[in-house]
Amino acid sequence: MIRVDTKDRIRELYFKEGQSIRAISRTLKVARKTVKRALADAEPPRYHLTKEKPKPVIGPFLPIIHQWLEEDQQRPLKQRHTTKRIFERLKDEHNYQGSEETVRRYVRLWRQNQPKEMFLPMDFGLSGWAQADWFEAFVELQNTLIKVRVFVMRLCGSRAVFARAYLRENAEATLDAHVHAFRFFGGVPTHITYDNPKTLAAQIFAGRRRKESQYLHNLRRHYLFKPEFCLPYEAHEKGLAENTVRLIRRNCLVPLPKVQSIEELNEQLEQWCLKYLQEYLPDKEATVGELFSREKLSLLALPEAPFEPAIFRPVRATRQALVHFDSNRYSVPVNVAHLPLTLRAYVDRIEIYHEGERVAVHKRCYERKRTVTCYTHYLPLLKQKPNYVLHTLPFRQLKLPAPLEQFINQLAARSSRPPQDIVALLELMDQQGVEAVAAAAGQALLMDTVSVPALRALLPPPAEAKVQIPAYLADCKVHMPAPAVYDRLLVAYGGGAAS
Repeated sequence: MIRVDTKDRIRELYFKEGQSIRAISRTLKVARKTVKRALADAEPPRYHLTKEKPKPVIGPFLPIIHQWLEEDQQRPLKQRHTTKRIFERLKDEHNYQGSEETVRRYVRLWRQNQPKEMFLPMDFGLSGWAQADWFEAFVELQNTLIKVRVFVMRLCGSRAVFARAYLRENAEATLDAHVHAFRFFGGVPTHITYDNPKTLAAQIFAGRRRKESQYLHNLRRHYLFKPEFCLPYEAHEKGLAENTVRLIRRNCLVPLPKVQSIEELNEQLEQWCLKYLQEYLPDKEATVGELFSREKLSLLALPEAPFEPAIFRPVRATRQALVHFDSNRYSVPVNVAHLPLTLRAYVDRIEIYHEGERVAVHKRCYERKRTVTCYTHYLPLLKQKPNYVLHTLPFRQLKLPAPLEQFINQLAARSSRPPQDIVALLELMDQQGVEAVAAAAGQALLMDTVSVPALRALLPPPAEAKVQIPAYLADCKVHMPAPAVYDRLLVAYGGGAAS
């Protein structure tokens, strides 16, 4: 290879001093081809291999490495070989004796030479198209570190964003998140792009064909939007949603939120989403809010009838008046326990119906193998079997005010028939309300009159039930006729006039 100073000298002799190629070749003792190459290229000379260097250590293993790397192209991104894993497999499975750095150098070179996938720049305009996604995050809920799932939806044109957190990413959370997102935007996007979660895509076929889940079918039928699904392992197809995940993480979840309830966290997320409407977008030369006010014109109108973000299950109660759902058990009134029931599972509650009438409501439990009861469901049975009332699960799960708890303890100690009196007290709580009975129990303790009749005497009389007149009857007026009108009936049937 020609030296740098020789190349510079050739160019000086030719361009400055005007010597011929033959003279320069004779003076510097170099070939004329070398002189011509130096004159044609002003760049410093580079060394070029005429044939590839031998690789005595890693060479025999290159076909194996090639095979693994090629197979990785068809596998999920998070389950592909790292360089370290390739080195470990070569060493354990093929008795490779070389260094990890040699493997690392070759894998890096192989990856650099692979063609990179190219992407199209997108512009949806203010068309009402949206993208949605889920991600996980950690928060401190009541001083306990827990993992939550956060749903995000973003309008592609205006970049308006919505986020809401849930304890679990399930079907009812997905439905509830959509209802809140549509309410936040004041309309329904015309198209929504998703990954392929089982809550929405029950079955994945070749290409973009999907079998919709029943939950998505009900949601789409109510709101009339069109769902679009990404190809498997092609999350970049909804890149705006992926960027939104990072946006929410950086701005809403750093530092770690400390909240007392999931509702408090969702209030913080919604306030940030409203604040983000003031964000200026340089490429659009407008704020998010300005673009959003225009994109709202492209959204579908919200239906007048509300959507029930719940999943429905036919259930049957056990002989303990309990129904099973999601690894937990919930009580129902004993008088309907033998009847066919329908359970509606919401994000925050469980409702149980019989023939369209709600018979039980419970707060949703997200632990496992728990039994949730309500004492009022068992009152008819407790009247028949009062002896073990203190040891029943519905009674032990009661969270009573301190005066009422103290009153029950003294009642159990003083009464001649404690079980019957405690059942009567529970019935009184059902009729008058726990707070009213607790207030009366406090007075009874001060007066040292611990008995159910004394407690009943201290309670105010129940207010008379007010008749609620339906709105459509409010304007109806019935005129009372004078009594003399009925005299005509006596005449008509042969009677005389009233005296």
